[in-house]
Amino acid sequence: MIVIRAARAKGQILFKNRPVRFYEDLATGVHKKQKEFDGLRQQFRSMGIRYGMIPPARLIVTHNGQSRIFKQPGEAENFVKALRSESGQGISAEQVESYSYKNWDNFQSDTQSSKFGVKGDCVLREALKHFHPVTGFAPDILHDLLEEACGGLPQFWRIDEIFLVNNNVSLLCSSFESWYVEHVRCYELSPMPGRLSVFQILDLNDTITLAAYFIDGRLMLSPRRYILQRTTRKITLASYPESTDELKNVLREKLDLDKNFTIQYEDPDFDGQLVSLVDINELPPKATVKLFFDGGSSSTSTTDSELLTDVSTPERVSGWPQGNFPVPAFSYEVEHILREGNSAFEKTGKVLQLTRDQKHDVLEKLAAAIYNFKAYPSDKELSKAAEALVTKHPCLKELGSDTGWFGWKTSIKFKMGNYRNKLRRAGCMEVAVNAGKRSKSSPDNEPSHLNIKRARRAEVNYLPDFPQGHDASTLEQQRVEITEEVQKAEKNLVVVDKKMQMTFALRRNEIITSSSPVKEILGRWPALRLESQVCAEFQRITNQNLTNTFYAELDRHSFRLMTLYRQRAAKTGKTADALAEFLRVHDLQDQHDVHTRRTTVLCALPVYLREDTSKFFKTCTIEDDSEEPDVDSSVALLTVVRELPDVAFQYNPEKISIILENEVVITNLQRLSDAFLLMFGLIYALDLSYPKEMANTFEFIQKVLLGLDDGKLKPRVLALKNDLLIHAQ
Repeated sequence: MIVIRAARAKGQILFKNRPVRFYEDLATGVHKKQKEFDGLRQQFRSMGIRYGMIPPARLIVTHNGQSRIFKQPGEAENFVKALRSESGQGISAEQVESYSYKNWDNFQSDTQSSKFGVKGDCVLREALKHFHPVTGFAPDILHDLLEEACGGLPQFWRIDEIFLVNNNVSLLCSSFESWYVEHVRCYELSPMPGRLSVFQILDLNDTITLAAYFIDGRLMLSPRRYILQRTTRKITLASYPESTDELKNVLREKLDLDKNFTIQYEDPDFDGQLVSLVDINELPPKATVKLFFDGGSSSTSTTDSELLTDVSTPERVSGWPQGNFPVPAFSYEVEHILREGNSAFEKTGKVLQLTRDQKHDVLEKLAAAIYNFKAYPSDKELSKAAEALVTKHPCLKELGSDTGWFGWKTSIKFKMGNYRNKLRRAGCMEVAVNAGKRSKSSPDNEPSHLNIKRARRAEVNYLPDFPQGHDASTLEQQRVEITEEVQKAEKNLVVVDKKMQMTFALRRNEIITSSSPVKEILGRWPALRLESQVCAEFQRITNQNLTNTFYAELDRHSFRLMTLYRQRAAKTGKTADALAEFLRVHDLQDQHDVHTRRTTVLCALPVYLREDTSKFFKTCTIEDDSEEPDVDSSVALLTVVRELPDVAFQYNPEKISIILENEVVITNLQRLSDAFLLMFGLIYALDLSYPKEMANTFEFIQKVLLGLDDGKLKPRVLALKNDLLIHAQ
């Protein structure tokens, strides 16, 4: 869950170029008097009388060029009655309109709808673009004009938290009462106790005509003002970075960031529009960049208090760092010794000899830092950690080693084993699951190096611990509630998502430690048959948005892949003939859009990698379709058509079903790309192995498209990746 908290801004907010001030401690009596004054607002609007509020709860009225201040609602009410008796019907509507609109030169009476759209990889990013950078209000809305035309005071809402769950944005807002102080031209606000509301992102923008706000002269809707604080930092670089990765590392260090992010910059060639930074040479010498953090979960709009309940989050937030390993800070004593040792090494080249206790402190801190990323690091990752240590502290370099850090890597490797033993004794589930191996006390048990249950596909949260304050029994009760909710005709997906997040550790423990069949697992966790929960579970495991990343990378490489397919099809052989048939069917399609291209790319990919697809891609007619299909494959995609086609695949099937262990897990999918995506998510969610016949294809999706790479690629996948990267240069 991504939560952005807006600090209480004082003296930093402008509305209509006028300051807004917050009053937090008004007495209860003031609020009561304010509500009594509210009853007079409609009468003032109909009579065209200018008015405002002066804290604490005093009404200022301007009529015929004279201003009067009322301390009590009764006095103001008598004033209204006197005016009505003098003028009969009061001031004409023309006079009201003249007053209301006289200060608005840019008034447009026709409908002006906001242009809001969701595109690409981050809904929250697109949503926040609609806030004005100074005032915090959406600039393309007629709310300001509408409130002034009504003669009333605007209603202010402060965004306290923004929730992003499953690509839906919800905003938790607190309401404020507002006054307008006439003599200082200032809006003053005080919070309304207990007024918290949850709005959807569409509530930020107005798509209703102006006329729809008025019925018989009454204002039927109250437009909202939103206050949002933004953070801006100025950073000066000592030298121009050589790559985008180097720039990211500099920003992580200077801004103290520990999450993955992407960079966009304001391109002067496109009038300052945000453009993704791919090549470092595109960055201007003085640039304005924006950072967008990866990942995030979230929720649809609801007014239930459940959104405010603390939901357990996984222990890790990112996988192994892509750049240099971040060496942690050691104890004050060790840091002082290393600082002095580095200075001496620069002057004389003399290395530092640590005592046993000092080396223990270094290794202990390194082991804890490594465990924050991975419980079972590979030999290559241990080498990176040792290299980063010696690079940061050159006085620790080993003169007898070719690399200067080989001995440190060996020490870190043994320290990681000791560190896991400590955590195993403490009950940490990720390492305790591998307890009970062969030892002196149990010589007949399984060897310690066999069947280690650990993350093998770049899983960030492979086997997390139970949430604080919960155990297996309390989480089991929540599992039962999930099952009951999923069986309902109208499911509360917000409740399902919240409870699935809470029971994540229990679910992973059952899946990892048992060898239960897929049918039994899905019987206990039926929510994993929902498409939204498959993607959410994948994000819980990898901290990566499956849908956005998969489609973005697939579309980025699709044109190059089609070119490679055509080059291979021009040759001779079985692979060339099969690719030529795929491309012939593709070229005969009446419509060539992104979905057509995705289908062709995914169907032809295993053929290009010289894999047998006969057990993975299955086809049947509507008459042969059943809940228990006769499919001789543990993992398959079943395409249902009206009649068996002469071609290898269909672009517009009746439906596509995902088959796992001869069980229809998800059905009624209309596109092959969606089925491929959900199949991949289910393999992660259920901890299944890739089908042997399609191992290269799934490895390409994991390590090339999704970037979940462990540094090892099969030869065919590596060759294809090289072809794609050569084209990208």
